[in-house]
Amino acid sequence: MFSLSAYFQLAAFVVWLPFIGILYLKNTNVKTIFKTSVLVVFFTSPLLYTLLVNNYINITEQKIKISSLDYIITKYMRNHVYPFVFEDNKFKNINSDWNDDFLNIGLFFLLLLIISFLFRFEKNTQLLMVQISAGILLTYLILNFIFPVNSFILLQPYKIITLIALLLNLFLTSEINKRNFKSGFVLFIILISLFGFNNRIYDFSSNNIKDQNFNSSIVLQNMIIDTSTSVVVLPLYDNGSVQSELLDLEIKLGIDSYVSFKYFPQTIKDTAQWIERIDLIKRFYDGECQVLSFLDDFIFIYDQDTHPCGEFLSKENSNNIFKFNY
Repeated sequence: MFSLSAYFQLAAFVVWLPFIGILYLKNTNVKTIFKTSVLVVFFTSPLLYTLLVNNYINITEQKIKISSLDYIITKYMRNHVYPFVFEDNKFKNINSDWNDDFLNIGLFFLLLLIISFLFRFEKNTQLLMVQISAGILLTYLILNFIFPVNSFILLQPYKIITLIALLLNLFLTSEINKRNFKSGFVLFIILISLFGFNNRIYDFSSNNIKDQNFNSSIVLQNMIIDTSTSVVVLPLYDNGSVQSELLDLEIKLGIDSYVSFKYFPQTIKDTAQWIERIDLIKRFYDGECQVLSFLDDFIFIYDQDTHPCGEFLSKENSNNIFKFNY
């Protein structure tokens, strides 16, 4: 079952592996550990080989791999895997997107220190598991600071926090059952568990939450179909476009949209081409019409009434449709 999980969620498989390994070392003999390890490697070898080929062996230039990793980590996934901002290989500051996360992590470690002190004379298996997982989290943070851009970071090692939350809830529930606390205290613990390490509490406190429909309109879809185009270029080249209503056009219409910032390749091998396309789209909308002249006749959508690279065709709300004309 452990091997099978790698095919469904490889990131969690690798990130949780140190915790599983420590449990095995504490509760199983060396012979059983060796047999299990061999079986895991054997059953996951097709997946591991494919990933190795697509992300390392097929990349002939080390520079391409490094630049692709740097772009994905520091620009595309910076709010997930880039807590420490570096410039010229020197630490600059904490990523502002991580302020709430570090607050929650700090509160967790403070709580763990208090609990560990209170239970210092008791042998508690659940608490030990929380402490082990917390040590793994701290190790990941240190490694992330020392090596801010590396392949392992793409697995989002902070998924270990999910394990910590489960183990902490297991420990608290166990202690509540043992000590017969009053219902009010139990409710308090439940609320802390739900919101204490969950950023949704900040969303609930916001007055700016609005229901938004991220689907393109039928009218716009029909307008694009009427042009009989094979390519529709969209202004989806930066982080601000990841919730654009235009993202579903390629899926619904089956028309190539060339590239979009939200949908990045699943292998490092193809990332360099994706980055190049993103750059070309941005330059095109900035007025460098020639950068997309290699495409067949295509249309593009722009939020202004005029654009130097095209002839205006039609309009749907703020979406202006142009035919490439350069």
